[in-house]
Amino acid sequence: MKKIKLAVCVLFAGIVLSSCGSSSDGGGDDVLLPVNLQTPKYKNVSALYNITSSSGKYKSVELTEAGNYVIIAKNSLAREFTVNEATDVAIAPWYQTATTRSTTYQNIITGKYTQKDDNTFELEGFGTITITSSDGTTTSLDIVENSGSSYTLTAAKKTQLEGSEQTNHLCRTWSVASLRMKLSGNVGTVEGIRLPDFSFDESVNGGDLPGLMTKFYRSTLNWAAQMAKQYGQDAPSSSEIEKMVAEESAKYARTYPSVDGLLFSQTGTYMVTYGNGTLAIATWSWEEKGSNVMQYSWDYGNMSSAALAGKCTVQFSGSQCILTEDKVINDITAKMIYTLSEAQ
Repeated sequence: MKKIKLAVCVLFAGIVLSSCGSSSDGGGDDVLLPVNLQTPKYKNVSALYNITSSSGKYKSVELTEAGNYVIIAKNSLAREFTVNEATDVAIAPWYQTATTRSTTYQNIITGKYTQKDDNTFELEGFGTITITSSDGTTTSLDIVENSGSSYTLTAAKKTQLEGSEQTNHLCRTWSVASLRMKLSGNVGTVEGIRLPDFSFDESVNGGDLPGLMTKFYRSTLNWAAQMAKQYGQDAPSSSEIEKMVAEESAKYARTYPSVDGLLFSQTGTYMVTYGNGTLAIATWSWEEKGSNVMQYSWDYGNMSSAALAGKCTVQFSGSQCILTEDKVINDITAKMIYTLSEAQ
């Protein structure tokens, strides 16, 4: 039974945790409703300013469409994947505790902002920024931090992605309404025995990734126990399986953070926030004009880093966004489906 279970779990890790290809059918099972999304409050003032001053401690300041700000410090380091870590590239990376050459996502300041007047913005937990521009590209940022420090920095406004209906729908802040995992196909053989097909299709409310992984673990144990009985081997009882599930569930609670929210901006910034207070920041764009396939890279600001890149389909239904990543290896197909609701 251990060999059977191991075969399933190892294959699962190779499929779902690897860089996923694009899907043509999205979530697949639900009828898509007409899009019902209002224009975000701060769409007309949203921008990313790359600091050009040699002095100062910040690399960039971004005000997003939905009223979030993202400040990147000069000594910030987005996650640096090693070769072995590249297998967990996904739209919401799951292993936040993996070893890196630096603390994951240091010195990135984020929160909500409000507009005080045409040029001045109050950044919750940070201070105020007044933005003036003389020629449309060179910008002056007058910053007053809550600590009392004040200074002026020059910056260049980053060119935004080409506007489209799809882009306008996506560029806002989302909370995770549900996660769904679908996996089916033939697992292969164990000691010359071809195993029957394995299938799994479960959802959890919110971004409860530990809960979803617990459901998957229970499913693999039950399937493996059934196979063991079929081939005349000892198999654990239901109570023994639940004991193993409880033990593994406690590990998942430590290893897999819940996925709280996702942020997309028209400057190509993409950010994931987790229930344990951590975040991850990446870069996104459409695969091609008019496409519903989004490509992303965890090398922030660099879409050409193939080892850190992935793709997913983007669909909208009513006021929700549906992101789907899928992978096919041998005779197994796997999908991870994120249903998002606009954050208020």
